[in-house]
Amino acid sequence: MLVHKIALLSLIFITFTFMADTLLAKPWKTETVAKEKYSQYFYSKAITVDKNGHPHIVYGGNNLYYAYHDGSKWHVVTADQSSGVGGYASIAMDKSGKVHISYYDQTNKNLKYATNVSGSWTTVIVDNSGKIGGYTSLAVDTSNKVHISYYDDFNGDLKYATNTSGTWKIDIIDSNGDVGAYTSIGIDTSGKSHISYYDITKKNLKYATNASGSWLTVTVDKSAWVGGYTSLAVDKSGKTHISYYDTTKKNLKYATNASGSWILATIDNSGTVGGDTSIAIDTAGKLHISYYDITDGSIRYAANTTGTWIMDTVARNVNVGSYTSIAMDTSGNVHISYYDSIDGSIKYATNIPGLWTTETVDSGGNVGSYSSIAVDTLNKVHLSYYDSIKNDLKYVTNATGSWVIKTLHNQGNVGEYTSIALDKSNKVYISYYDSTNGALRYATNTSGSWVTEIVDSGENVGEFTSIKVDASGKAHISYYNCSNEDLKYATNASGSWITKTIDSDGNVGEHTSIAVDTSGRVHISYYDDTKNILKYATNATDTAGLWTIKTIDNDGDVGQFTSLAIDTSDKVHISYYDYTHGNLKYATNASGSWVTKTVDNGGAVGGYTSIAVDKAGTVHISYYDSDRLDLKYATNASGSWVTYTVDSSGNVGGYTSIAVDSYGKEHIGYYDDTNFDLKYATNAN
Repeated sequence: MLVHKIALLSLIFITFTFMADTLLAKPWKTETVAKEKYSQYFYSKAITVDKNGHPHIVYGGNNLYYAYHDGSKWHVVTADQSSGVGGYASIAMDKSGKVHISYYDQTNKNLKYATNVSGSWTTVIVDNSGKIGGYTSLAVDTSNKVHISYYDDFNGDLKYATNTSGTWKIDIIDSNGDVGAYTSIGIDTSGKSHISYYDITKKNLKYATNASGSWLTVTVDKSAWVGGYTSLAVDKSGKTHISYYDTTKKNLKYATNASGSWILATIDNSGTVGGDTSIAIDTAGKLHISYYDITDGSIRYAANTTGTWIMDTVARNVNVGSYTSIAMDTSGNVHISYYDSIDGSIKYATNIPGLWTTETVDSGGNVGSYSSIAVDTLNKVHLSYYDSIKNDLKYVTNATGSWVIKTLHNQGNVGEYTSIALDKSNKVYISYYDSTNGALRYATNTSGSWVTEIVDSGENVGEFTSIKVDASGKAHISYYNCSNEDLKYATNASGSWITKTIDSDGNVGEHTSIAVDTSGRVHISYYDDTKNILKYATNATDTAGLWTIKTIDNDGDVGQFTSLAIDTSDKVHISYYDYTHGNLKYATNASGSWVTKTVDNGGAVGGYTSIAVDKAGTVHISYYDSDRLDLKYATNASGSWVTYTVDSSGNVGGYTSIAVDSYGKEHIGYYDDTNFDLKYATNAN
């Protein structure tokens, strides 16, 4: 029977041609799950999603591999270390979140099953009665019992195995000719099985079910050469939906008995499309199909959520990026896994709204260092940054709908240590360092045009600036006096600029960050380079405006790259870097007393931190992973800290700055040190 199978595969892969795009609205986010040592025999894989919306993928090769995402990162484990196992892997999860996998043992030609129900991975041989176990498909019923459909390659039969009785029971479902390739199984709410499969002899799509109490088989599509790559899903009413490939017409097809009789439809006939189909049903009963276009090497997606079928391209240039598998979460988001043979990797794609997208805002030369970001009341983005080639202060905004770049100051070496703030009227305020004159400078467009002025000079002042604007539109700036190694503060609240030394106890004032609370009181976090500690200064505790200075963290060398934000209750939140341990840390007085916590200890992480707090009091932090050279993001939105990699496309993530819009969505400006560009990332899509 192997000869028939090879002939079928050859014809399918020879006859693919071109397909055009019809795009859906949501953008697709793709990432690599595993590559290199896992990439030798990616001839199968399947995906499922747990109750938290996290994807789980199983795939075969030298061993059986299982990958899962915990909300922060991918983990890959070897579920079966036997040699040559994992072919035609299929995965499902039970109500307890335990994993069940059926797969083919190519070495011993057996059907195998693996599960972590006991807490560790165990494997058993389900059927070893010959060359058996190809095209496996697994489903779990509401009683957590397992059902497996598979192909008997030696006899050319469709077989079925289940442990519903407590031990494995095996049935031959169809032996009429060479049948059983491309099986796919689904279980209805009554625990009955539904199987789609390919009749190699007659080249038809077939279907089998025991819904009546005994097994019945029927030919669904009698057209010539149809039924390859079948995938089946059962809806809440027990009706069956099948996606499959029409080898003759080179189209993606769909069959359903939802009306009481079988109805066939061509979903995509825009070229040679429909290989490696996978179908899923969302909670609204809408259908979602992933499939492959071999001509342009793309992964495709079709859905009838709008009432008509609409197609989209998920990923391009994946060559024989076959073995697609699709799953839906309870929120209606789509999760797709597939194989990319160009870089030999298992990849994952999703259209979950709110995932991070990145773009280059300014390029050419060396731009983007010392970036600072703010979001206005219309949720438009404003960025100040430094042009290291021209030594200029630059500014970019998408307030008009597209990015517009402007040079604000180009006299001398100006623009390092920029910090940006906005008032209620969306006017812009920027503090920055004038390296030529050793001065603190300030730029604003409050008058309708840009004006720059010197705030403090006479000594080498202005590094590590941070600016905030109060409710009256007055500016407050914290900065470093390099000549005297002091923390300084400047404000124009009185109508003209007044400067003041806040802390002169040793070398203090680097890495300053400032915020103003609802009462107009000022809060500053900063680094004490003499004692290597994180310090905090405020005038909020004294009605006369006197400053109180406090040590927040002295556990090692801590406090560099501080960033401070105030929540709606006027509580303080500070992110900073723990140089001793290479960690991202966080401090807050939200409970009434200061508490410090390590947020990320996964390597040398936490440089260039920037913090923001949304209206709900949720904390958001952007920062740099200097081990992996990535931009990272951390939030406590779930109640505990979760970290994400936002951009890993080179050496990116330096000089990060984060802001939150009125919807609680994040916006990050940062530097791309590989391409010397200013980049921007957001999950506001």
